[in-house]
Amino acid sequence: MMKKLLIFFSVFMITNFAHAQYEPASKWLLGVHLGSGFTYSNGVELGYLATEDFQLNAGIGTGLAGGKFGLGMRYFLLSGRYVQPILGAQFYRNNGFSDLEVTYNDGYDATYGYYDIHANNTLVLNTGIKIRTNSRFSVMIELGHGIAFDNQRYTMTSGEGNSSTNALAGFIAPGGFSFDVGFMLNLGS
Repeated sequence: MMKKLLIFFSVFMITNFAHAQYEPASKWLLGVHLGSGFTYSNGVELGYLATEDFQLNAGIGTGLAGGKFGLGMRYFLLSGRYVQPILGAQFYRNNGFSDLEVTYNDGYDATYGYYDIHANNTLVLNTGIKIRTNSRFSVMIELGHGIAFDNQRYTMTSGEGNSSTNALAGFIAPGGFSFDVGFMLNLGS
């Protein structure tokens, strides 16, 4: 009987800790992001917690596809936990890049192509995980897929180019796989 009571109490305490609520210091968040293909990759984000589980955000970033600015939202599952799954959607506009040199070297010969990466609107659907260290700081790791609104994301302007340089230009252009690591600071006191 005592053993069952001890097990029940232990499970109760662990469950209570796992459901521990935190009190955010503020509804405003500032983030720094590093990654590729994501809305705010290599940039900054300002977020607003509309509710404990729903965040609106806006930010700017830069990458090989040019500068970008965007808006987005995140929904945090498992309310109030220190580790939360994320579902999100962001929209961004990049300004493009002209005469980007793309080189493919197969070990014997190098193939060069020069590409214009077109300005484009892109929708990024993503998922990830948010790890909160305390009420002021959290880390987010997100993976997603970008859907460019314009199918012609890049154009080869000069050079030899081949399927390998085209594939690399397609990877650089907006749309496709995205990865991001964000460091978020709650702006409260």
